[in-house]
Amino acid sequence: MRFVGLSLLAATCSLPEARFARGNRVLRDLVRFNPKEVDNSKKADMGSECGKASNPILQEVLGNESDFPFDVATVAITSQQIDEVDFTVSQVLIEDGVPMMAVSYRSLDGHDMCSMEALDDGSLITFNTGKEIKAQCRHGYADVGVYAYIGPMEDFSVNECEACSVPNNNYIGYLVSLPCVPVCAKEGIECISKPTVYLADVGQEQKCIYEESPIITEATGMKTDSVEFRISNTWPEDFAALSVYSKNVDGEPECTFLENMEGFSTSAPIEAFCDRGVANVTVLIHSEGIGHFATSVPKECTNTRREKLGTCSFSFVVPCTLGEICSTTKALVTQGVVNCAQLLNPTLQRIIGKKEYPFHNGIVSIADKKIDEVDFTVSQLWNRKGIQMFAVYFKKDEEEDICVTERSQYNRMIPYKTKKRYTAKCHKGFTQIVVYAYVGPTETFAIKENNACSVPNDNYVAYFVQLSCTPMCKTETPDCLDVPTVTFSDIDEEETCMYQKTPIVLKKANMKANWVQFSIENTWPGKISALWVNFLNKEGKNRCEKLHNLDAFRETTIFEAFCPDGFADVSVHITTSEINHRSKIIQDSCMIPEETQICSYEFKIPCKKEPDCFKLSDSEKKEDAENALQKELTKGIHVQRKAI
Repeated sequence: MRFVGLSLLAATCSLPEARFARGNRVLRDLVRFNPKEVDNSKKADMGSECGKASNPILQEVLGNESDFPFDVATVAITSQQIDEVDFTVSQVLIEDGVPMMAVSYRSLDGHDMCSMEALDDGSLITFNTGKEIKAQCRHGYADVGVYAYIGPMEDFSVNECEACSVPNNNYIGYLVSLPCVPVCAKEGIECISKPTVYLADVGQEQKCIYEESPIITEATGMKTDSVEFRISNTWPEDFAALSVYSKNVDGEPECTFLENMEGFSTSAPIEAFCDRGVANVTVLIHSEGIGHFATSVPKECTNTRREKLGTCSFSFVVPCTLGEICSTTKALVTQGVVNCAQLLNPTLQRIIGKKEYPFHNGIVSIADKKIDEVDFTVSQLWNRKGIQMFAVYFKKDEEEDICVTERSQYNRMIPYKTKKRYTAKCHKGFTQIVVYAYVGPTETFAIKENNACSVPNDNYVAYFVQLSCTPMCKTETPDCLDVPTVTFSDIDEEETCMYQKTPIVLKKANMKANWVQFSIENTWPGKISALWVNFLNKEGKNRCEKLHNLDAFRETTIFEAFCPDGFADVSVHITTSEINHRSKIIQDSCMIPEETQICSYEFKIPCKKEPDCFKLSDSEKKEDAENALQKELTKGIHVQRKAI
């Protein structure tokens, strides 16, 4: 069998320019679809909450879409480097094989490529085989086109086919955008040969998307147990300050601060400690022009003067010797600066209205997740001089959607960074909200109360945002807690495990400060086969109760739990025939068989009848005073029923 490469033979598929091409030059290159099944182990976990933010984004389907809809397995991202992205293209169209596939993308040297494979001996590209490709990114994304001939085999001629185009319904084309920013924390990087970014906490900020890696190393600075590096300004706009976190040559964590950044090009050398051949470095850029506030910030880099500046964060692993460094035992990423909550940021679904006001996660922040409901805040970050109105549309309960309007009063603007908190009802682990804002000229503002949650013209902007309601990250126990609260859950995306209200029933009549009574109510949507409850009993001994044969289960008997610090810690595990997930937070004392599929929840239960929720620190008193003043300036919350 002989491969026909486009750069080798003239009598092959014609090559119109790729649809995404921006330049005048299209290079012709052969992509060989390897005669083996694609290795899925390198692919990102696209089913996870975080992985969804790294999915390829389908832009358009060309050709015979009805018979060949886009399959997510066609394109899979394997590595994201902000300025470049690795991805695989797989033949998952026809099990018997296809005679031609082609891929359009921008190469790392900036050329628009149309890479194709067609076999001149009648052989077919077999099912589930593929090729890994590297593409250059622009503004955080790479545009890719995947094309294939899917018509009758007898009508295909290698000398007449057309690559990177869809001339008729015998061809199919998928145009996709690949996110290049690694928003998901990696468990580890197997091999590196150059500074590699493994996490970027940049929100939607285009100002933070660099065109090439900002970390520079030289062979003379690689000393095996330490490495010298510089920070180069490769960002598209100037910024106010720079912070660089690493461990010094003595292995102690430290943060280097650089200010007065006007005209900044390259920093002085910084020497970092190496562990297993690599150094971990975090780079943070700060600016008033950045609307994102990174949560992945090492404590050594916290600074009160910079708290008011927007921040983007980049976590790198830097090699300490020449050549490729690989680890077969431990991950090369060794120091953790990743804030788990950052992985579960609000997800923007679409924007309508004035798109000059892009969405970033500072506008909407998740405050507390309870599975059945979610607390969130909306902040006025549109205009530093203030705006006249913003409104939030969300589900208040099972029966009612509401529109809450925040409006200026007495000709005063809603101040910058005004923050309001809301609680929305969730369904199957998620809820959708819509945030509206008037961003037009002050003199043209005139809105009636009943159309606040709308976009009548280009003076308004609206963000449709999805919020996750499942607490996948450990949360700290609040200072004041008067109801049972879920602090962590390991339920994946199992709809069966997403209860409609908290299942812990507190027996307030028997709260004894050092112990408490509670029961478990069946608030899950389906039948529970078995349930385990783990807690400390009144004597402080660990106990795990199993309940089975629960077809008619409504509420358990009463349990009594010990309260070491005013709270009882209770873990609940459930199983049903519909669950396809095995929790990783199961206590050994429950002795749940390894083959049993489980969803788990960790709860904090208050043990005081009347917890003291009103003792405020000086900083909290100051914040309350500021909120009271803000309330005076923005009096008038108008609530109404409305349907979108």
